[in-house]
Amino acid sequence: MNIASQPSLTLYYSRRSCSLACHIVLRETGLKFDLVEVKIRKGEQKKPEYLKINPLGKIPSLVIDSEVLTETHAILTFLGDFKKIPDLIPPSGTSGRVRAHEWMNFLSSTVHVTFRTIFRPYNLIGEDIPLGPVRDFARANLVGVMSEIERRLSKKSYALGDKYSVCDAYLFVFYLWCQDERLEMKSPAGPAFRRLAERVWERPSTRAAVQHEQIASPF
Repeated sequence: MNIASQPSLTLYYSRRSCSLACHIVLRETGLKFDLVEVKIRKGEQKKPEYLKINPLGKIPSLVIDSEVLTETHAILTFLGDFKKIPDLIPPSGTSGRVRAHEWMNFLSSTVHVTFRTIFRPYNLIGEDIPLGPVRDFARANLVGVMSEIERRLSKKSYALGDKYSVCDAYLFVFYLWCQDERLEMKSPAGPAFRRLAERVWERPSTRAAVQHEQIASPF
């Protein structure tokens, strides 16, 4: 992978998924890129054409010249290192870099999994087990997860402090998910999370990505 100059970039995305964070950050970098929508609800991620790109059938995938990079955390790190915007991701060897990875790992391994258990519990336990209690358990866990996000954002403008980073684009996706009717509850996002999402929403790259994906405004 060549991160010193403009490579050929193609992002395979699905609307309202975690790929939105990658889409937003791509626009932040100022790099040229192509977009290919993969419609998860139609099962396009399991078709042979896409499985040739990502054998796991997961979204997002970023094709970089002749290589494929998967996983939101990895893609955001790769894009952040282009440094078109100062501190889009902090430099290696700094505490900020470590905190960025801490945030992104928390979002992928804990926050995403909690939402996914509510949205698609059958992917975890199959369809032969009653799904209601599983969703109820995940909803209760979500309250605690949101409390942790609120704690981490307390007295901060952005996830890493005073400057916007790839972590904020990633967080914005989960703020959108807080409005999803499948939660069957009032938005669990707290005031600090909302303030951060509002700041991210004001960025032209966020609005452009959301408009392209035809997602309704969260505010």
